[in-house]
Amino acid sequence: MPKKCLFLLILFPHAVMGDFDYKVSNTNFTLSQTEVYNYDRLRLQSDYKGKDFFATVIAEGVNFTGHDYVNSSTFSYFKQMKSDTSFETQSTFYNYYEGSSYAKLYRLYGGYEDEKNRAIVGVQNIQMGVGRIWTPVNLFNPKNIYALEPDEVFGVATVSYTRHLDETSDVMVVSSQKRDKSLKYGAQYKAFRHSPTEAKSSVPKSVDF
Repeated sequence: MPKKCLFLLILFPHAVMGDFDYKVSNTNFTLSQTEVYNYDRLRLQSDYKGKDFFATVIAEGVNFTGHDYVNSSTFSYFKQMKSDTSFETQSTFYNYYEGSSYAKLYRLYGGYEDEKNRAIVGVQNIQMGVGRIWTPVNLFNPKNIYALEPDEVFGVATVSYTRHLDETSDVMVVSSQKRDKSLKYGAQYKAFRHSPTEAKSSVPKSVDF
């Protein structure tokens, strides 16, 4: 207990000197496919930013309303889709006659960043590549094919480190722990080549392995 108190006392001055930001957002729409149902997501986000440290927490409550849909095979497949982490990031589904709801931890990470280094640990989104034809995207965070919001991806329990080599290039190394306790590794080198016709424009290149 004394060691924990000492740790908190060391961190407290940094937390007081930082800035906290809170956001609340809601997505709600009704879909008509084979069944008519309503999707409602409430997202709560808290961000902390200090001199060199930062942290983010994003929690969500999701509700589906539509008796036929929540009892369909499509919804059964949706409920089986979970984050590939060694611990649970969402609650069990609470079913009622007209629908079903659950809560989940969408993101939870903290890190350190200065002019040359950026280190992050926690449940985060790792984007490997730049989304062009020959570069892969989200090798660590695959898309959820049943997600109704196209930008939504599961977080992974990851430690990532980025070293900024200069103004136009950096190296990133990543290690994550999967549901079966195994580890997944990755590394990326990214550079920007300036266009000969437009000195200010840049074309990103990356090599992933």
